[in-house]
Amino acid sequence: MENFMQLEDLSSELFCEIFDYLNAFDLFLAFASLNSRISSIIKLTRLHVIIDP
Repeated sequence: MENFMQLEDLSSELFCEIFDYLNAFDLFLAFASLNSRISSIIKLTRLHVIIDP
């Protein structure tokens, strides 16, 4: 029997590590609407924002 892991099975700490590599726009675009748990983790994550002059 094969065991499959879903994205939602990852720990909150691992999500935070993944999110550290993304800027705020890409993070929201990719993950914000997946589910309420991931949205909550995003709200608690320090975001990388680049403002072009």
